[in-house]
Amino acid sequence: MAFLYQMLGSKIWPPRDTKPDLTGRTLLITGAECLPNSGLGYESVIKFVRASAKRIIIGVRSIEKGEEAKRAILAQIPQSNVTIDVYHLDMLDYTTIEAFASRVNQEVERLDYVVLNAGISPHAYKKSAYGFESGIQVNLVSTTLLSLLLLPKLLASKTDTFTPVLELVGSGTHQRMPQLLPETDNTEKDISEVYNSETSFRTFGFIQQYSLTKLFLMYVQWQLVKLVDDKVSGSPRVYVIVVGPGPTQSGLGRDFQEQSSLGVRVAVHTMNLLTKTAEQGARTYLSGLMLGEKGHGQFWQWDSVNRC
Repeated sequence: MAFLYQMLGSKIWPPRDTKPDLTGRTLLITGAECLPNSGLGYESVIKFVRASAKRIIIGVRSIEKGEEAKRAILAQIPQSNVTIDVYHLDMLDYTTIEAFASRVNQEVERLDYVVLNAGISPHAYKKSAYGFESGIQVNLVSTTLLSLLLLPKLLASKTDTFTPVLELVGSGTHQRMPQLLPETDNTEKDISEVYNSETSFRTFGFIQQYSLTKLFLMYVQWQLVKLVDDKVSGSPRVYVIVVGPGPTQSGLGRDFQEQSSLGVRVAVHTMNLLTKTAEQGARTYLSGLMLGEKGHGQFWQWDSVNRC
């Protein structure tokens, strides 16, 4: 009941549509190729362009779909002078993650804002090529790797008047995890093996498995905050924040639609009708990026369940 109240409440009272000035800024966002006219990444890029960003790098699995999204966005705002670059990025492939980060470090003069939006919520258990459950691989391990690889460019972009922002996309559902597995505290077991097993996936179920990846992401944020802290001044050299757009119409449920029963597909479709739009959800990304400049610290969490 609480979840339903939250879902309907966020549709009736969506996040405020802030319109920050991004003039001269360079932004990077992953997972922005969702079409037609859907997806938090896609809607965020539109907002970046409208805010007069100088350059936007979008990391996508499909260059073709990324270029299609780019054309659609620029067609909506033909007067913009923004440069949009489409880079290949597959969060299930370390080779492309490293190549993506290397390209950014070599080709991008400065990097002001990073939004690591790409994520999945698998309906069935599947291991990645590296032995991780696919949701843990994308939402946690690969996101952590990409964060670390982009940090040097973010750190180098700090000035006396501006601190870059690394924004991770979490979920308030991590707060509703009932408990972890008993084996978590067993020092004789490898914790990665415990949570990457099919037994673990079946224990939690696909919904709580998604929440689990977001719970672990909070620990990553905690460590990243300590990593970028200036030990002399006590101030962050990069703001590392976590946002959650809340119940939102998005492409996150695409795995449900493709692999689930008719009943589950109907339920996902019905939930989408009751939740706020991707454009409204994307407002949290913009608000989150501005928190550092407003002096609100380096952590922020909105409740969230769906994203693209």
